[in-house]
Amino acid sequence: MEMGRAITVDLQPLLNAGCLLRLEGAGQPRAWLKVTIPDGRFIGSNFGDCLNFDCRSIENSANGWMEEWLIENSVPYAHG
Repeated sequence: MEMGRAITVDLQPLLNAGCLLRLEGAGQPRAWLKVTIPDGRFIGSNFGDCLNFDCRSIENSANGWMEEWLIENSVPYAHG
């Protein structure tokens, strides 16, 4: 079984790529970031101050579409 990996992207590159960022549950202990890409698809982040999500691989992960979008739009990763 292939291990997962975390992809982390800082907020400014996401904004530069046209993403809408919304902090869900602001002020709550479990606040999280909702990142909506320009075509309307969205992904939730594990944290509120960056996009962070697990992606085993582009081909085998439910989040692979987001990694593809990041690559296609030249959005740099902070880690991953």
